[in-house]
Amino acid sequence: MSVRKYKKSEPSLELMPPQVRTAFVDDATEKPAREGNLLYQKKDSFEIPKAFIVVLSGGTVRERRYFKYLTQNPSMFPDLRFEFFCEDRFATGMRPLVFDLAEEKVKQYKTSASYEKPDEYYVVSDVDVFKDHLVCFQQKCRELNINLIISNPCIEVWLYYSKRADRFDGFQIPQIPEKISQCVKTFLNDKIPGGVNPSKALLVLRTNIENAKNNYCEDTSGFPTIFSTNMFKLGEKLLPYVEEGLSKLMREK
Repeated sequence: MSVRKYKKSEPSLELMPPQVRTAFVDDATEKPAREGNLLYQKKDSFEIPKAFIVVLSGGTVRERRYFKYLTQNPSMFPDLRFEFFCEDRFATGMRPLVFDLAEEKVKQYKTSASYEKPDEYYVVSDVDVFKDHLVCFQQKCRELNINLIISNPCIEVWLYYSKRADRFDGFQIPQIPEKISQCVKTFLNDKIPGGVNPSKALLVLRTNIENAKNNYCEDTSGFPTIFSTNMFKLGEKLLPYVEEGLSKLMREK
């Protein structure tokens, strides 16, 4: 029977390749915290949690800040082992490299995975101008057992549903498709005084899930339509392992 020990081969300190960032963030600068050039350290072994979830994103700021409570307060979530990676570079033709990173991580961790509690992988992506790439990678993600999380047109749709239950009522879709993400961000700030702090949005995860799920629609190919995000699927997976810890954090704040 295979039991995951979360043990890495020597050396135990892993240097992240250039441009790949973890979620340990200094809020004042929104930059990854660094110690020398070391960005990521995994302990040789530790108590086995009930779930091991790896999230990879092509976003560099909001997504990283959104998950900061999980990455900076692991002791608050003893049942969850959570890792977050960013890859904001693009291959020739503007293909997001986050999918290559995801495939790499699946292969890297596969050798120490538990059959009883398999690792779960999520790629979190905006649509923006990448729809054709995302459609192509849907099948690849299914083959690798990677969950593809898409916000259409951007992560702000998910953040909006942390505060609002309506489906962007009053939003005027711009005639130029490339401008829609920026218009969504502006609309969010207009509708929600002060906007939404990504770092605090996770604290209302249950409400966020409910609002996003109620407003979710797909097209005939299973792709989220505009103002839809299936981030609620990742939220539902995380909720049982983080809700108690998030409640404690809310009381402390």
